[in-house]
Amino acid sequence: MPNVSFDNTIVYYEKYGEGIPIIFIHPPGLGGVVFDHQLPLANYYQLIIPDLSGHGYSVGPLADDPIKQYAKELKTIIIHENLSKVVLCAYSAGGTIAQYFVREYPELVEALIISGAYPKVSTWSLDTVYRLGMETLKLSPKFLAKRLAASNSTNRSDKKQLLQYMKKSSVNHWYAYYLTTYYYDVRKFIDNISCPSLFIYGNETDFTHDHQAYYYEQEHIQIAYVEKAAHQIPTKKYIAFNHLVRQFIDRVV
Repeated sequence: MPNVSFDNTIVYYEKYGEGIPIIFIHPPGLGGVVFDHQLPLANYYQLIIPDLSGHGYSVGPLADDPIKQYAKELKTIIIHENLSKVVLCAYSAGGTIAQYFVREYPELVEALIISGAYPKVSTWSLDTVYRLGMETLKLSPKFLAKRLAASNSTNRSDKKQLLQYMKKSSVNHWYAYYLTTYYYDVRKFIDNISCPSLFIYGNETDFTHDHQAYYYEQEHIQIAYVEKAAHQIPTKKYIAFNHLVRQFIDRVV
């Protein structure tokens, strides 16, 4: 399993396929395994799927600013793999990391894809999801892991795999990832997104659905919808998600 190390941090990642490189950014607690249904994309592109530090197999000290830390981890992987530019593909809170990365390192980003993007927790529904998640994590990480595994799976095998993988996550890193993205505000960065971007939402209302309004006026951002879907598109509507990813990358990269 490839890895990069710096400042007492070791970040492990999976690598599949060849061609245009896509780096995936997972949400809190879930680790890179949440993108297992995107592995068929390795028939067309190079996939790089890291466990951010404190998740899966990756380890490191708890950072004062996890968003900055995770962006640095992604940059270190890009340099280690000798890549000039990559496509970032993020899911949920991973989209905060992605939007920050685009602002900090625009020269490294060929295109941006986010499923369930939001620039700030600014609705009652998303605020409630975050607060419940953080409180549950403090009281019972096992219970939260079961809830997330269930909500991101369509069968017993996927649920079991996600649950086992989440057990590897550091609760402190998991909580810090939640907390930092809860308070972070990238609205001031939106105008700086100049790379071709695709933001994907379900056509059913969920806790990120209303946040798409922040991105409507941005000329570089295209918004796409998946029918009969809510938030868990990469894991539960992966055929449609993978199709949108291929269609977008083949058009703009």
